[in-house]
Amino acid sequence: AVRAPGDAALLRPGDVCRVEDVVGAGAAVLLMSLLLGVAQRNGLYALLAAIVGSFLGYYVLFHGYYVWLGGPWQRWANRNLVLALGLAGHGALLEFTVSFFRLSGVSSRASAWLRRVAVGLGAGTLAVSVLPFRFGLATMGVLLAVCFAAGFPASVGLALRKRAWPHWLLGAVWAMAGLLLGTTYAGLYAWLPAWMAPE
Repeated sequence: AVRAPGDAALLRPGDVCRVEDVVGAGAAVLLMSLLLGVAQRNGLYALLAAIVGSFLGYYVLFHGYYVWLGGPWQRWANRNLVLALGLAGHGALLEFTVSFFRLSGVSSRASAWLRRVAVGLGAGTLAVSVLPFRFGLATMGVLLAVCFAAGFPASVGLALRKRAWPHWLLGAVWAMAGLLLGTTYAGLYAWLPAWMAPE
């Protein structure tokens, strides 16, 4: 669950891995993606960096580090910014999928549809950063449902068509993202036992 402002117990005994370890690994992948993107002038690495950076920011805020911002920014970061980063990460994943379609020479109609959904997530990212939290949360839920309804079948269809390991890996990423998102929110709403909810 999201820690309340001022809660010093950011880590609990028995955690499988520390927040600092996850942040360190994520920061390393982010930096490597940026360096490879610059060195090879490949936009895929920039999208990968956007995915990692968005979810890394979400993870850090979700685990209570919004308290470092101080003052009136804490409440906004703990609510609206968390939603915005979650949508931004999924929007970047959609754009990454669009790039896979383009590089694979597959139907532009499918990639055009995914691009429109990604643009919708981009607009939603801006919207949830200023909407009241309740409306922002509802907006995020709708947009993420559309995101997965578009992205997961498209990635699996691409993998079945191309039958190459990078395309299967992309489908697996979508499946894992959906599983993590589902179990996270099921844990928040107490639909799962606490030990099954991801941290």
